[in-house]
Order: sequence, then C-alpha cells, then structure tokens
Amino acid sequence: MFATLFVFILVLGLLVFAHELGHFLFARLFKVGVETFSLGFGPRLFGFKRGMTDYRVSAVPLGGYVKMVGEDPADDISPEQAALSFSHKPVFVRAFIAAFGPLFNLLLALLIFWMMFQFGGLRIMSPVIEGVSQDSPAAVAGIQEQDKVLSINGKKVKDWSKMAELIANSGGRPIQMEVLRDETVISLSVMPDEVPGRNILGEAQPFYRIGVEGGQIRRPGPVEAFVYGSKETWEWVRLTGWFVSKMFTGTVPIKAMGGPIQIARETGRQARAGIVNLFYLVAVLSVNLALINLLPIPILDGGHLLFLAIEAIRRKPVSIKVREIATQVGLALLIGLMLVVFYNDFMRVRDSGNVIFVDDEGGSIAAHRLRLESAGKSMIQASSVERILIFLEESPKEKLDAIILSREQVPDIDEATRKIKELRPDIAVIAIALEGNDGDLPDTPIIPGLFAWLYHPLEHQAILDALDQARKETQEQDTGQADQDNQ
Repeated sequence: MFATLFVFILVLGLLVFAHELGHFLFARLFKVGVETFSLGFGPRLFGFKRGMTDYRVSAVPLGGYVKMVGEDPADDISPEQAALSFSHKPVFVRAFIAAFGPLFNLLLALLIFWMMFQFGGLRIMSPVIEGVSQDSPAAVAGIQEQDKVLSINGKKVKDWSKMAELIANSGGRPIQMEVLRDETVISLSVMPDEVPGRNILGEAQPFYRIGVEGGQIRRPGPVEAFVYGSKETWEWVRLTGWFVSKMFTGTVPIKAMGGPIQIARETGRQARAGIVNLFYLVAVLSVNLALINLLPIPILDGGHLLFLAIEAIRRKPVSIKVREIATQVGLALLIGLMLVVFYNDFMRVRDSGNVIFVDDEGGSIAAHRLRLESAGKSMIQASSVERILIFLEESPKEKLDAIILSREQVPDIDEATRKIKELRPDIAVIAIALEGNDGDLPDTPIIPGLFAWLYHPLEHQAILDALDQARKETQEQDTGQADQDNQ
C-alpha cells in the first residue's frame, strides 16, 4: 500500500511539475514575475528561494500552482512592478502563458511515447499476408501468403493497422487492393464479410474483414518513433475529447468517472506490471490532465482562456465582479465533481472482487480486463488454463468472481470450463467471443466482442449480466443437487 501511495505521489508530481513548468517558463519568457512555484497546495513543507521566486513543495499533493505578479487584476501593483505584472501584459501574452501548462502535458506525453517506441521498441506489423483463411473473401479473391498489400481503394498502406482500419471501415462495399507478389503488382477486388461487433460504449456496430492473418514485424528508427509517438499522443487527445463530450451528452454515465483513488490503484497496478506500463499510464494521464484543464471552467486554464478571448473581442477585460462570481461557480462545480469521483472510487473499492483472465498477447483481453475493473473487479492474470488450474488448487480460499477465457488462447473453451468447474463450481466462467463471433461457443456464457478505452473504463452491462447469469446457474445447480440429496 505504501509503495502504491509513493508511486502515485511521484506520478502525480511529475504530471503537475510538467504542467506548472509550462506556465513558469513562458511567464519568465515574457518577463512576468513569478512569486511562487509550488508542487501541491496548502502549507509549505520545504523548498528554496531564488530571486523573487519561492520554489516549494506543499502539504497536499493533489495539484500545484504558479503564482505570478499581478495575476489577479484586483492586486495593488506598484509602478516598479508593472513591467512584471501578468495583468499588464497584452492579451496574447497572457493566453500563451495560460495555454502552455496544458501544452507541456501534451509534450510530456509525446516525449514518453517517443522514448518508449525508440528505446523500448515498437512492434509495427508490415502489411505482408502470413495466412489466408479457407473460403474467406481473401481466398476467393485470389490473395496468397507473402503478398504485400500496397494500397486499398487508392490509399497507400504502410502497416498492418492501416490496412485493418481501411478494411474494417469499408462499409461492406467491395474494396480494390493492390498487392506486390514476386515483384509484380496485382490488382484484386475483395468483398469483405460483415462481422457483428460493438463500439467502446457497447453499442452494436458492424465491422468487416477479409480473412487474412498477421504481418511481418519491424522496429522504427528515431524519426519514425517520433512520428508514431505523435500519432499515439493525438489518438489519446481524440479519445479523451470524445469521452468528455460523451459525458456532457449523457451517453457515458457519470459513474464511469474515476478519481485519485482509482488513479492510485491503477498506478500501483501498472508499476507492478513494469516500468513500461507505468510510463504509458503517465503519458495517458498527462493527456487527460491537459484536456481537462482546457475545459472552459473558471479557475481552470480553459476558463482563463475563455475570459481572455472575451477580452480580446470586447477590447476590455471582464469585470472583476463577473470574474469572482464565475470563479465561485467554477469552484463549486469542481468540488461537486471531486465528490462524485471520490464516491465512484469508494464504491469500486467496496465492491471489488477478483477475476482471472487468460492473457492475450494481442491485447484484446486487456480491453475486457478494464471493463471488469470499471465494475469494481480487480484482476488476477494467468497466461494459460493450466496456470489457472494450478492457482485454484494452491489458493482454494481465494475470493473469485469469474474466469474469462478467450478462443484466441483456449481452443476448447467448454473443456476448460468443465475442468475449472470441477475445482471451483462457485466461479463464473465466461468466454470472450472476439469481434462478436459467438456462433461456435454454445455452452459457456458469452460476452460478444467488446472494445474498451484504456484508463477511461466504461461499465459494460453485458459483463455484469454474464456474471449474474453464471451465478444464477451455479445457484440452480446447488439447489438441484441439494434436492437430490434430500430425496
């Protein structure tokens, strides 16, 4: 617990430091005086003073701030301090200073992603066909193993993910593919199969595939790692913005939000999983912090930018009274939001249980893991059914809710279910049918192919329904067995 708390404080400190450093550096660049650079709020614990700036660490490690000379228009500024006053600077200068806190969080995420891809390696699947399913659209069209896909519908294909994206979003229309075979370019027309699936909200959404398997793998150089780091950062910006917009429209329930407790738990979990996992989480949280601070809520950077935009349009500042009222409203909103996320965190901790799931190197199981965690279920990871059976034998009293099995890792799910039930009949066994392909899993309760957004877990009713159904079946079996015994 103390290790988790320590890592959480370090992670939060890094995020806050990057954010406040952006404000600080651009304040100094535009010759604005900085009185305080604080990591944390409340009473000063320790620090040092250099020039006019007090660099400090404060008692409450849930944020930080940079206090600038004349930051409040109501401050009484002497003539000699006017040149250093924030409020005396042009609107565009104040906007730059306000915006560069969130921007530095985005730069931190980009730096982390670039370092991960550069030094840790990025496995990029090139679009070379390694396998063609029998009677699949690809086989019918004449695609062969070792064909290299050059383009789809005139759009160049550089890696496997781009190829998969173009196929998945084809809308079921025929796609024109150019492939390189024995140094000869061949044009083919392929009609994709429609596969029922779900989006990250669990809503029905069809996807399309042609029945080909994996590509060759290569590692990027420094420039390519930077490009992929930029793409990864942008993808998280897009997803975070999407999530926030869905919160406002009510599509995503408020109970899906997590706060400091959830972040601390996830930080500890990722730290135990390895340094790479932890830094990936830091990058994602940094993007989150950047976009949340850009919301047009007073006391956040977005609120300051909103006031500055109004000032630029009206050519005069918003009145102090209006700013005070707006700040009070913004503070009330943030306090209310904190109460909600703390309540959500508490309920997750209160209802937490354990679920074993079979690890999938392709990453699809991670999505289901996060879905379950959002429902208050902590995970125990196992790499095979044999490891699950060993764990159950060695830990007969371990509290478990369910075991998640994937066809990718467990070819005979019904047989695996039987073995697990022999050891622990009280545990729900649930199969994951990837991409909604659940026709060949008749006996074991099934969760159709789901998609999840890492670290913004959304509670998915299908999982809870499957757990409830499995529990009911167990209770019915126990009741039936008890009746037989009584007879």
